[in-house]
Amino acid sequence: MLLKKCLSQRGMSLIEVMIAAGLMGALSYMGMMLFEQQNKQARDIQVRFEVQDVLGQIRSLLGDSLSCQASLAEVKVDNNGSDTAPSFLSEVVDIQDNKFVTKDRFHTMASQPDRKYGNNLVQIQKYELSNNNDPEVGINESTRTGSLYLNVYFDKGKLALGGAIIRKSILLKIVLDSEVNKIVSCTSSNVVSGSNGGIGQTLVIADPNVNSLLYNLTGDEACSKLGHKCVAVISNNYLSRSTGDSGIGFVCSSSYNLKLQGVEMGAGKSQWHSCYAKLGNYNTFSTNSPDGKSSAECKGVFTAICL
Repeated sequence: MLLKKCLSQRGMSLIEVMIAAGLMGALSYMGMMLFEQQNKQARDIQVRFEVQDVLGQIRSLLGDSLSCQASLAEVKVDNNGSDTAPSFLSEVVDIQDNKFVTKDRFHTMASQPDRKYGNNLVQIQKYELSNNNDPEVGINESTRTGSLYLNVYFDKGKLALGGAIIRKSILLKIVLDSEVNKIVSCTSSNVVSGSNGGIGQTLVIADPNVNSLLYNLTGDEACSKLGHKCVAVISNNYLSRSTGDSGIGFVCSSSYNLKLQGVEMGAGKSQWHSCYAKLGNYNTFSTNSPDGKSSAECKGVFTAICL
């Protein structure tokens, strides 16, 4: 009887302590992995916005025939519709109104891997001309006219989701010199395709912090006001207030317990929401410890993605 009483009062055994420690370690690891995945999702969204922005600028510049001709003046195209120049944006001439693809803006991006573009999330790895095995794209040998894809390879690094390299393609209308196969005239079309999913368009971001007229509008309403169609509403969530040792900062990115229009409540939820969600800065999550010694609040900046 005495032995039984002693055993009941002895506390946790070494094995029990080890099991508990193992469980705590596993939970911590799961939390870290969840946090890392959420960071990758957020970064991937930012990266893809930047890719679309950069691509839109390239397409816009090459949409001007003088700019396109100046940028590709030294390119020779073989019978297979492939670029034979090692770096075809290396030679650029000045033309009127400064409408040309400059070395600083594009060519050096490919030749200097340590340089990045825009918000320092992506860099252009290389360019190439190709028909991309499209039977409807190529150069007619008789008329010396036709079309080719300008492929732009973006390196988005390993911190975002998926592969590091994204290929985007812009369709160019091209006229070749009859003797040396050099491009003498070209212009871009509005068609953009990519290795990560079909034909795309330039994205427009409806941001109520930039345009106050969009505040408290739904994604559909905001995009319509800008002359576009809403694809989704996205929230950039962050820890706005914390007292005591709440330790829940990482929860902000994927947890919602405050009712918001068009936002699914719960933990482990996506930062992508329906176009019924409203744009603006809103509280998304709130918690208090049972003893009242710690609390935390999360907010989200809600913007819409429009096409």
